[in-house]
Amino acid sequence: MNPLNWRRPHQMALLLGAALGIALGFITGYMHENVHYANPTFSLYLTGGSAFRWGLFGAIVGATVIYIQQLMHE
Repeated sequence: MNPLNWRRPHQMALLLGAALGIALGFITGYMHENVHYANPTFSLYLTGGSAFRWGLFGAIVGATVIYIQQLMHE
């Protein structure tokens, strides 16, 4: 079950799932870091590896959901 052999719409769905996962991971990381909303500075959030870790986790979750959905259809 190689994603490179999937049809183009399924590959796009996998990329979209990963992109949405990254966005949701960043949002979750932003809320989890206890940043005060009265003074939202993105430099505080983007320092360290927190943004990268939450984004990577979100991408993995998003791509996994699409991959499992594709496995269920075959």
